[in-house]
Amino acid sequence: MNLTVIVVLMQVTGSDWLMNLNGGGEVGALMRSKDWSTSPLGLPDTWPETLRNTISLLLASRFPMFLWWGEDTVMFYNDAYLPIAGKKHPQALGGKGHEVWSEVWAEVKPMVKEVFDKKQATLAEDQLLEINRHGYVEAAYFTYSHSPVFLSSGEVGGVFCVVTETTEKVLATERIKNREQHLRHLFTQAPVAICIVRGPDYIFDFANENMLLFLGRTSAIIGKPILEALPEADSQGLIAILENVRLTGKPYSIAAFPATLLINEVRELRYFDLVFKPYYENASAAEISSIFCVAHNVTEQALTRKKLEQSESTLQQRVEERTADLEQQKLLVDSILNASFNGIYALKAVRNSEEEIVDFRYLFANKNITAPLQLSSEEVIGASMLAIIPENKTNGFFQLFCEVLETGRPVHDVTHFVTTGISNWYDYVIVPTDKETVVVTIRDITEQKLASLQIEEQRNLLDNIMKYSPSGITVTEVIRNDSGDVIDGRTIIANAMSEKYVGMPLDQMLDNKISENDPNILTSPIFKKALETLTTGEPFIMQYYFEPTEKWLELSVAKMNEDSLINVFTDVTTIKKAELEIRQTVKRLAAVFNAAQSGMFTFSPVYNDAREIVDFRFVITNANFAAYVGQTPEVLAGALGSTWFPGYIGNGTFEMYKKTFITGETQRQDIHYNVDGHDLYLDLMSTKVGEEVLVTFTDHTPLKTAQFQLEKHIEELKRSNANLEEFAHAASHDLKEPVRKMQVFYSRLKSSFSSLSNEQQNLFDRVEDATHRMSLLIDDLLDYSQISMGIDLLEKVDLNKKLETVIHDLEIAIEEKGAFVEIGELPIVDGHKRQLQQLFHNLIQNALKYSQNNITPHITVTAEIVTGETSSFDLPLEKKNHRYHLIKVQDNGIGFQQEYAERIFRMFQRLHGKAEYSGSGVGLAIVKRVVENHNGYIAAESNPGEGATFKILLPIV
Repeated sequence: MNLTVIVVLMQVTGSDWLMNLNGGGEVGALMRSKDWSTSPLGLPDTWPETLRNTISLLLASRFPMFLWWGEDTVMFYNDAYLPIAGKKHPQALGGKGHEVWSEVWAEVKPMVKEVFDKKQATLAEDQLLEINRHGYVEAAYFTYSHSPVFLSSGEVGGVFCVVTETTEKVLATERIKNREQHLRHLFTQAPVAICIVRGPDYIFDFANENMLLFLGRTSAIIGKPILEALPEADSQGLIAILENVRLTGKPYSIAAFPATLLINEVRELRYFDLVFKPYYENASAAEISSIFCVAHNVTEQALTRKKLEQSESTLQQRVEERTADLEQQKLLVDSILNASFNGIYALKAVRNSEEEIVDFRYLFANKNITAPLQLSSEEVIGASMLAIIPENKTNGFFQLFCEVLETGRPVHDVTHFVTTGISNWYDYVIVPTDKETVVVTIRDITEQKLASLQIEEQRNLLDNIMKYSPSGITVTEVIRNDSGDVIDGRTIIANAMSEKYVGMPLDQMLDNKISENDPNILTSPIFKKALETLTTGEPFIMQYYFEPTEKWLELSVAKMNEDSLINVFTDVTTIKKAELEIRQTVKRLAAVFNAAQSGMFTFSPVYNDAREIVDFRFVITNANFAAYVGQTPEVLAGALGSTWFPGYIGNGTFEMYKKTFITGETQRQDIHYNVDGHDLYLDLMSTKVGEEVLVTFTDHTPLKTAQFQLEKHIEELKRSNANLEEFAHAASHDLKEPVRKMQVFYSRLKSSFSSLSNEQQNLFDRVEDATHRMSLLIDDLLDYSQISMGIDLLEKVDLNKKLETVIHDLEIAIEEKGAFVEIGELPIVDGHKRQLQQLFHNLIQNALKYSQNNITPHITVTAEIVTGETSSFDLPLEKKNHRYHLIKVQDNGIGFQQEYAERIFRMFQRLHGKAEYSGSGVGLAIVKRVVENHNGYIAAESNPGEGATFKILLPIV
């Protein structure tokens, strides 16, 4: 009847735990209503304490968590886990984890096994798992950690997992990578040379094959500063151009820029048409992060042009040829021709013996010919054309003069003539007068030609900008009504990037009015801002959502003329979406901050006139912290810390925050905040975040109060134990004399009989045995009480010598058992000689006593040095790095069930009857007390029939 009452009480107690498990939302309610009698775990009253505590923690958390318990992986989880579980809920609760998630068990099982086998946590980040939670298989990504949940025995009872789904993050990252790769692929395949340099050192971030080919470099320059990759860049003005673009933010272009590059270890002069454009990371960035460079190699054209100029210069240096027989005619012609605005000269062929033309001789040259050559008429006329202008031999003019004489047909053309001191454009006419003479008329058109070339270069530059610009560029012409008011607009110019960014065909953009392409444009803020720019001329930058193609565009709009606007824009849809995601993340973080159970707030420093920190001001606080002063976070925002907590200035917390702000070091302290009407015990931590200090704290006041009560109870218990030990010592000592007298009287009584019957002899033997056991028990109690008094003085103890003494003392018992005792090299330790000898005496005597029949006892004693971490003991965290002597005493005796490994060290605890094995039940209790007196640890491992191993851990001082 009494047993029944006890069982019922235990069941109610277990049920009370489950019914009193408040909260937990939907899963908590389901757990309380679930029938657990059919579960592998049984009723909740039989569940281990660690399982209950873990379930309580799991249900109280708002973060997705689950627990797999035991070999059956019985599953528990919380409400935050429901989106992950999907339709597997509610059947998953109490189910077997390997069956609930059978589709991914092959991937998860090795990690779970590692937790059970190695007793260590595992971590998986962004792991792909193909799960079926909604009735179909889907690919999902998770970051999760499996942690061991330990039983009181030190074994792993279950696997605790904190998990978060990262599918959206992983897929978004993958999309961004794909877009980046696509853009880089476009740049790589571009028909022109393109590179991007970053930062003030102009580090090559990107260079396509054409750029590497033009520079004569390999992809090894990527990631290197330009001066390291192209040392010659500084002396040739390239660094100055980049500096100007980076500092002013203005694009820069130049045609036929000469650059001497180191190509295959040889310096070569090359010419490039260059465009440099600043690049900002985003629209709000104040500084230029990179410079976009486009280069077109025009070396061949530039060199060809220079050769033509040199040939033309040579041709124009000598026009006149001296002739004595035409001096009179020359003077007349000279006076006429010198008055001409054009250059005029005549050439006569010079032939060799084979009648081949080998040169020409100047017959005449007016001042417009001789002056540019810086020669007089006398020096030119009669002179060799090739002697004055040797370039004519290679620039084509010598051959042209020969063809005119041969064909008899005049020639009219334009050329860029270059020779010493001359680099001009000429319109020339070559006319044959006979088979041997040509007359050449030239007109200097340099000014008109340069103007034409400049216009052409500007047109080419504009075409290149439109064609190769990474931005969309359009020109909008406004449409006005009869009153001159702007009522619409039309796109008249658009580059290819416009089509890409806007997501609309160029034909549609150019054919339609802007209101036809975007019905919302005329009522939008950007249209109103554009009208202001037409009036004021002030450019503007704005982001605009182009609804027809669902694109976010960032536009820079400037006035071109009274009726036109130029628009430069890029697609910022990805950035805009990321910005929106960041805002949502900030909101979520704020929600977490405000919902945190710990107190949290941020402080900004307050300075005096000497720039010394004299106080802190609240920036943001959460509700849990504000509740300490009965306020809301909004009330505390901006207030001085000393206003609400004046005592913090002088109790050390102000100095803690100040040190964190000045040094940047995180500080953590246990604070007794006993000011301002508070009596709190806080775990306080301060961390510098930007120009503020983040303070978080956990209120340990209830725990501290309980700790003080526990310490008081411990002191009372210590006093009680001391009194009990003193009593045991006195009682044992006082009992020894009566037992001795019993032995004397028993001996006298026995000797008084001349003969004894078998029954009488048996009675005397039983009295003698009982008296002997009583004597042994008293001796053991005396030993235990003496050992319980602790150690007054430590000394160096050579355990090898102590073992020799023990073996000598137990020599007869060892011989009787025929035992083999093997002792390894043992250390010298700091301890009490007598107690350590008693320890080994009891352990070896115990091994001899519990040896197996018909098996030679084999006892080994070994030692090694370990750390708390590498030992098999479950030590406190602060002991993990300490060094210890691990001493093992191992035998091959009868052994015992491992479940009794703690019980055998208790006073008077025996696993076998007195008739089977003698003893007082105190020996191993003495062993444990000796180990504890030496600040050590002891444990026993055994299986029936396999012997026992006693492990002793003694600290190395």
